[in-house]
Amino acid sequence: MIQSAAALGTGTDPAGPAVSPLAPAAEAPVTVVIVTYASSGTVGNALESLAAAHEEGIARVVVVDNASPDGTADLIALKHPWVDLVRSPENLGYGRGCNLGFERVRTPFVLFMNADVVIAPDDLRELLRFHQGRDRVGMTAPATRFPWNDLFQPVGDALTPWSMVATASGLPRQAPKRRPLRSGEAPFRTDWLCGAIMLVRSDAFRAVGGFDPRFFLYFEETDLCRRLNAAGWELWGVGAATALHLAGASARQVDTALGLGHCLNDHYFRSRYYYLAKHYGPLAAAVSETGELMAKGSRDLLRAVLHRPAKHELKSRLQAPVFSRPSTPSDPLKITALPARDLTESHWARWEEIHRGNPDLDSPYFHPEFTRIVGSLRPDVFVAVLGPLKDPRGFFPYQRRRFGFGAPVGSRLSDFHGVIAPRGAAFDVPELMRACRLSSWDFHALPEVQASFASHVARTVESHFIDARGGLEGYEDALRRLSSSQAQRLRSWRRKAEKEFKKIEFVPHVTDPKVLETLLEWKSRQYRESGTVDNWSFGWMRDLVQRLHARQGGDFAGMLSALYFDGELAAVHMGMRSRDAWHWWFPRFDERFEDFRPGMLLLSRIVEHAPKIGVKRIDLGYGDEVYKLRFRTGAIPVGEGRVEMASIPSAVRRWREGLESWVRRSPLLSLARIPGRLFKRLETWNRYR
Repeated sequence: MIQSAAALGTGTDPAGPAVSPLAPAAEAPVTVVIVTYASSGTVGNALESLAAAHEEGIARVVVVDNASPDGTADLIALKHPWVDLVRSPENLGYGRGCNLGFERVRTPFVLFMNADVVIAPDDLRELLRFHQGRDRVGMTAPATRFPWNDLFQPVGDALTPWSMVATASGLPRQAPKRRPLRSGEAPFRTDWLCGAIMLVRSDAFRAVGGFDPRFFLYFEETDLCRRLNAAGWELWGVGAATALHLAGASARQVDTALGLGHCLNDHYFRSRYYYLAKHYGPLAAAVSETGELMAKGSRDLLRAVLHRPAKHELKSRLQAPVFSRPSTPSDPLKITALPARDLTESHWARWEEIHRGNPDLDSPYFHPEFTRIVGSLRPDVFVAVLGPLKDPRGFFPYQRRRFGFGAPVGSRLSDFHGVIAPRGAAFDVPELMRACRLSSWDFHALPEVQASFASHVARTVESHFIDARGGLEGYEDALRRLSSSQAQRLRSWRRKAEKEFKKIEFVPHVTDPKVLETLLEWKSRQYRESGTVDNWSFGWMRDLVQRLHARQGGDFAGMLSALYFDGELAAVHMGMRSRDAWHWWFPRFDERFEDFRPGMLLLSRIVEHAPKIGVKRIDLGYGDEVYKLRFRTGAIPVGEGRVEMASIPSAVRRWREGLESWVRRSPLLSLARIPGRLFKRLETWNRYR
């Protein structure tokens, strides 16, 4: 959190003499970002401490001045010309100012530092050294000492609705557990670090979307810490490094009814309320704020009854905003959820542009046409538009069922799903869920590169693929390198079929709809014989593959491939392709030809044909089918899990799932087995219908 000199009542000028221009730290590992507002009396010490680090090639320094009225920017330009100075035409607040400064960052790390903090080059080196070999460490902070009382800045638990009420009620055991991070102590992992000075891995900061611009001042670093934790990044306190927080000496002289400083009431309480509403829901924020008011009122009443000196806690608290959020800035990421049918042609065109430009999204499942076709068949398909409706930055397609339960578009038919956005784009997952009006979103094939969802992944599995760039010959060479027996099997099956049949014909795409009907009939029979739900008993699924079959385009097409033995249909596969990837989806073969392995022969012919149409990869999808494990050449890590918001439907579902887990471990399992199977079958049917 940044504190200006004006707010703290400081008036001395410690800036010192002008520093001569220094050589730019072009290869520096870290960029220091400082945000100033009326900081002419404090920023000089901070920059003096960084001058040596800059000259030694450790750090670049960017200062964003928020239109200071006291000439801070001119002072920096005059006395510290080596600083990359960004003059904002308005006061953006701390988080938005840091985001603006981060636009200049090209280094692996960024150090966000208040204008009243001092750190020596050796201490900065200690922080950087700790990150070496620890790729999941997203943020570190040094021991930060206040010089006026030799106390150290605490670290520990973040604020929760209950801990806020407990603190107001005078229940120290229920308050957030925090302790000072002292100089020289061993490093330890924590959930929250103070925002006065923090070293952040640039990739981690970028992945979570930077500071939430809705926080003008206060709680922006608490929110950032929470989102980094949620995305799977670690936060550590590093006592081997020490910084000095000079503003503490002035802060203790500020005497207001709230003890926070006269300029902080509005920002502090608005930001706190928004933080609680964002991460715990509006109801929890309102209840916790009400609880705080009741606790303070009760304490005032108790003092009056006991004839103790009055502190007027409730009156003081009511002088600050209650149940109020920060005023919304002009540039937060707006998220608008629309029925898929309501997207305009410009939306679909922008989606296709993003799909084409991001190699991580090359699967046909991420192509807009897949969602567009499913959305034309189902009214529960929605798309969250990330950013302005006229210039979207990304899209999140999903299905919304009863009680706000969400699923990927196509449910279990989807072998890849997630947010469609350019590489490096970031978003806040809870905000996304709220904008979509989802109490939860289940996923089963979320690419690992979608790091914003990392904390919600319960299990990572592999989605198998075949590298088709070298055609059939290259594929068999790859199989030989991995396992010579599989390549030999393919060749032996091919020779056996060629010996038995005079003509073996492969058709990459069959236009005859009767062939598709034959495939659906074969698949339905397979489902019935295996006792599983028949996908093709649902009208929308039959309509889906029929529309995909008819859709033929350069970047997206349905692919009905067939293999004929002496003019008879031996194997057929319905899939779809994008420009680079062909997805192996619904294969089946005539059981009369089972000994000749027509399904595998069809797959090998698809691999052979793929490079001719520019396809680089055959996706086999996730799952532990033996043929996928044996005949793949690689795999993409995908996650299974659930994003779950605090809600009554989610709580009921967790209770039900807990009960099911208990029954499976209890003596009641044998009695519950049959009704349990019926319930699961009904649940599966309901998921697909």
